[in-house]
Amino acid sequence: MIAERTLINLPNPLTAYDELELPSARETGIIKLTAGLHRQTWLSGINIWVDVHISNTSTKTVRKLEVQLEKITLFYDHSGASALAKDNVHLRLPDRKDMQIVSSWVLKKSSRGWKGVVPKSSEVRTIEIDVPRGLVTVNTGTQLDSARSLGHVSSP
Repeated sequence: MIAERTLINLPNPLTAYDELELPSARETGIIKLTAGLHRQTWLSGINIWVDVHISNTSTKTVRKLEVQLEKITLFYDHSGASALAKDNVHLRLPDRKDMQIVSSWVLKKSSRGWKGVVPKSSEVRTIEIDVPRGLVTVNTGTQLDSARSLGHVSSP
């Protein structure tokens, strides 16, 4: 029952956005990347589908796209006064932060027939990232927090 409710699609996707400015002699172009997840919860050992939108207003071709699933673990030396209040957990600053790439997906120009994202164009594609077995998310406690995040990289 719980899995059925947590694995439903969200009304609006969770999105991550980044942009890169590429100055040239004539103009400054921008490469914009947006990655969207349609679910908030995923199970260990299954695949994640990510919608990636690349908008290239620069004069260079985007030749590589990489999407990474990162495991982020936050460590706290001391429990905060509001550690038990779930609404205030985001206010705590960690004493140490460990990041580890647990899975990635790479697409390069000319691989799989991809021509890259040419100047003054955009592209939308859905990619599939494998979630390795054995990964768990630990709910925020007094001294530990574990989460996953998506990172995306493009190179002109």
